[in-house]
Amino acid sequence: MATEHHKESATSLHRITGFLSLERNVTLASGAVFILGFGEELWKKFLPKYLEALGASVPVIGLFGTAEDFLDAIYQYPGGWIADRLGRRRAFLFFLGLAFIGYLIYLLGPSWPFAFAGLAFVMAWQSMASPAMFAVIGDSLPPEKRAMGFSIQSILKRVPIVIAPIIGGILIARRGIVSGVHLGLIVTLAIAILTALLIRMIDIATQPLHAVRPGARDERGSGQARAVLDAGEQHRARAQALQVQIHKRINGRTSGTGDRLPLLPRLFLWFPFLRTIPARLIGLGPRPEHIQSPLNGKESD
Repeated sequence: MATEHHKESATSLHRITGFLSLERNVTLASGAVFILGFGEELWKKFLPKYLEALGASVPVIGLFGTAEDFLDAIYQYPGGWIADRLGRRRAFLFFLGLAFIGYLIYLLGPSWPFAFAGLAFVMAWQSMASPAMFAVIGDSLPPEKRAMGFSIQSILKRVPIVIAPIIGGILIARRGIVSGVHLGLIVTLAIAILTALLIRMIDIATQPLHAVRPGARDERGSGQARAVLDAGEQHRARAQALQVQIHKRINGRTSGTGDRLPLLPRLFLWFPFLRTIPARLIGLGPRPEHIQSPLNGKESD
């Protein structure tokens, strides 16, 4: 009876995790985002008061908020680029290391200008890690479960925003703004170490596209690397075909009625390098070799 009850419990748990798309890597990454977000939210909402206590004026506090939003926007692109080049796990650890430096600057900075330097590092986790989190979901879940995976991750990310500021407010009310924020930062540093341990358990190590060899398999053994390469070859082939078609049309120089060509084809005729622009826009592929210029009979550069 005990064995049957254990099997039923395991089956029910498996169904729940399957429904919620709680795959192992997704769960680990979401847990890392959750616990570190909890630590940050202990003091993050009180940074304006903290800056004021350090001597910052009202315009400086407003500038700090603007800088936070600006970094949140521009850090997204390098975050995705790094996640694709280093792999998901190493990218997470890199972003976490930068944020750890930022927490130390917040904690040890004697005046408000240090907060701006700390902000540049702290935002590495909040902003740069977002593309890596989405990539983990895309790598780990099949297409029919990714929407649920994104939903669960978004919910877990927002739970600390609701709970942690209340706890942080109680600490700050009892210890004062500076001591309370410092205590919250110390807790966050400890949580960051635990977060690093969770991240090290993620077993996704994505190679950059140019490093993938034909026939190679990813860590799940699904042969997706070959499919990506095949899709890239087809994309470049379509770009080359379009470029050759443009070349053939321009070689006619005149329309079927003997009239002069319109202005745009004549621009292609006068400036051969313009012919590569459509292909580059859709394919970014190499140009076909030995395309003759209709003006001078030489290969166009």
